[in-house]
Amino acid sequence: MATERLTPERRRELTHNALLDAAETVFAQRGFEAAALDDIAAAAGFTKGAIYSNFGNRQQLFLAVMERHNQRLFDAYARLLDDAKEHRPDVNAIAKVWGEHELANRGMLTLSLEFRLRALRDKEVGKAFAQFERRTEDLIAGFVAERLADAHASIDVPVEEFAAILYAANQGLWQHAATCGTKHPRLFETFLELLIRGANRDVTMKDHLIG
Repeated sequence: MATERLTPERRRELTHNALLDAAETVFAQRGFEAAALDDIAAAAGFTKGAIYSNFGNRQQLFLAVMERHNQRLFDAYARLLDDAKEHRPDVNAIAKVWGEHELANRGMLTLSLEFRLRALRDKEVGKAFAQFERRTEDLIAGFVAERLADAHASIDVPVEEFAAILYAANQGLWQHAATCGTKHPRLFETFLELLIRGANRDVTMKDHLIG
């Protein structure tokens, strides 16, 4: 059985991913403040120096964990939409992806809320988190723009603004569904249905005016 020859680039990639895996686990278990970099590095099989050389500090490591989480969610959405080129996937399929990556991941939600609170209290952390938020909105905007182009469709608001609304709605729904004592089995599906209904209404009104 042939073994993979590790180039320097591949070795760095493996180290990077191992540190992210360990960080996600340790952060989820202990929280942002209590998680020791020594423990994260040891869990990944490295020294603390590997964290500094790959991420710089605890804050950037944490944000990298969150960014990877977001990227995995959008990759899952992309796979779903790519598999449904000939027809629009129903809201239940989209909501299933959301449920598996967001709602089921209470650890990531807890960390997100913990870091948001820290960002509100610490000016320097707030600056770093604001940059993360803008990168996330850019990721959403790029995703939406690509899908609109594929469908030869358009929306009435700037894509960047639409992305910010989607992001804010996602955060609110994620928090509410995880903490509210009332069961909302179709909360995200209903949000999507309202969104699609509003878009379809705008198209119908335009067609009526033009006609």
